[in-house]
Amino acid sequence: MAYYYQLSVTASVPNKTTIKTGFGKLKGIFCSSASTTPRVTVYDSATQTAADGTIISLLTPQASENYPLSGADSGIGFSRGLYVLTTGTMELTFIYE
Repeated sequence: MAYYYQLSVTASVPNKTTIKTGFGKLKGIFCSSASTTPRVTVYDSATQTAADGTIISLLTPQASENYPLSGADSGIGFSRGLYVLTTGTMELTFIYE
């Protein structure tokens, strides 16, 4: 079963978010709004220390765009956790298992 996590970010400070710990699969990212040079870096990490994980996706999202992620069995697997670092102003929805 797929789950979602909604994230609203402002440009004033980078946002560090752990969405899920442990094994899983990132299925896609939807950006409903974006401005102020948005950037999303997704790590396979369980902690809010980017240096602790492997980058599994790097994105400069556009407003009203869906970014489905494909890989083995539709999605990108992670083993330690789903950790996201964002800069800029945006509204995002992460779809994961």
